[in-house]
Amino acid sequence: MKLRIVILVFGLIIASMGDVYGADWKLLTTISERTYFYDAKSVTRPSKDFVRVWSKVAFTEEGVKQWVKESKRELLYEKKGWPKNLEKFDHMLILYEYNCPDRMFRVLTINEFSKDGLVIESFNYDKPNLSFIMPGTVEEFLYNAVCK
Repeated sequence: MKLRIVILVFGLIIASMGDVYGADWKLLTTISERTYFYDAKSVTRPSKDFVRVWSKVAFTEEGVKQWVKESKRELLYEKKGWPKNLEKFDHMLILYEYNCPDRMFRVLTINEFSKDGLVIESFNYDKPNLSFIMPGTVEEFLYNAVCK
């Protein structure tokens, strides 16, 4: 019995440390079958005009089905095989970089994760072009949150 109490207390301490040292996910918006967050603790300024931030895209069960279907269609179209764990897809983490004064952004990294937390696919873009932020998009919500 004492061992269970010690394990429970230790577990609660470890769980509470995640809030101190882990990400600080803030809700951005929900669109269709996807919910978007950004990590307030990850916001950095590599230069005066630029901001980098990690974003998380969480999918509903139906959203996962749609995403897997879209991904398979795109991969088939590009004549590539899809990863074995694609059916276990759960969420994505995306590293954005914003040019705040010019209202532009680019995606630097996309990591796709399975339900058990394993990386399914990772995309790193060497020299991505900046794109203008379209009104009403997730990128605009994120811009408004980090380019204050």
